[in-house]
Amino acid sequence: RGQDHGVLRLPKWPLDPESASKQAWDLMIMAFLLYTTFSVPYMLVFVNESPDLNLSPFDIFEVTLDCIFCIDVVLSFFTAYTEQGVYITDLSKIAASYLRSWFPIDFMGSVPFDKIVAAIILTNAERGGSASSNLGAIRFVRALKV
Repeated sequence: RGQDHGVLRLPKWPLDPESASKQAWDLMIMAFLLYTTFSVPYMLVFVNESPDLNLSPFDIFEVTLDCIFCIDVVLSFFTAYTEQGVYITDLSKIAASYLRSWFPIDFMGSVPFDKIVAAIILTNAERGGSASSNLGAIRFVRALKV
């Protein structure tokens, strides 16, 4: 083993919500949420999409955003918080607090249910069903995200 030479090593977990890297992450998440706030209603109203297996660059961007939002949900289980002036760093307390507070909202907004429904519809269409008859279901699920 190497020597530390007096270097203070901070634990990786839990994340410090006031660190520069966590604040930069949160700022990026806020920017993507702002984008989603406007893009989802726009797509619902103005874009006539039919589910297919060909992914456009925009589709890849949307899937990437979904992955980033899901990663943010996971990181929330490992981010310290303050309760009544006390800094909480116990991971079990952090998880319990998150599950009781923002987790249901974050989960419903982060998991790409519209893409899951579309994949199921496409699978059904490949087996002889009609994909175009289920577009209303995809639009409904996407509207729930807003």
